[in-house]
Amino acid sequence: MELGCTVNSCRMISGVVEGAPTITHPSIDTGRNAANVNYIEARIMSNATSIKPLTLSGINTRDIKWTHFEADPKFDYPIDYQIGILGTAPDGSSVDFLGKWAPNSYCHYHRHLGDTTSLILEGEHHTVEMTDGGEIHKIRQPGDYARKPGGDLHMEYAGPEGSLVFFSMQVVDGQIFEVLGRGDRVLAVPTFEDFVAGRLGS
Repeated sequence: MELGCTVNSCRMISGVVEGAPTITHPSIDTGRNAANVNYIEARIMSNATSIKPLTLSGINTRDIKWTHFEADPKFDYPIDYQIGILGTAPDGSSVDFLGKWAPNSYCHYHRHLGDTTSLILEGEHHTVEMTDGGEIHKIRQPGDYARKPGGDLHMEYAGPEGSLVFFSMQVVDGQIFEVLGRGDRVLAVPTFEDFVAGRLGS
């Protein structure tokens, strides 16, 4: 997986845009090179308006094999997302993958069975957790990192520009997660082999 910039370097660029009208160059001889410094500063500031807020974009996804899941009459919400497997543990105990959501679209309502790490790479990403006390709606932005134990039920969907998310998911007894329907009824339980092969059930 290739990133166009690290989190730290992206934040530095964002700082140029948002907050730093004064640019200092402590290592440059401002006598001989004043003209060059002024030229560099002018170029930086003239391009500042074209720099976007913090994202982790620039990932090369061309060589990833994507599995596309689309609208299904069994579900009454707009499903449109893709899964791209990045790698797996040799013993089948975990899988790393990218999830790519179309704008304002969902993946299937589900429950992770094992510990899951996630990092938002691009776009606005929504999770709606179902708890005994009601729904908990979280809006996650690029750079948002989370590590959660298995067991929670939730929906996930993208904002108006879609979203791209990295996941590392633990496998429990050979299974990845449960696909749920109305009343939290289990509709499918993809195994490790199913998921890696692009299936949500055998």
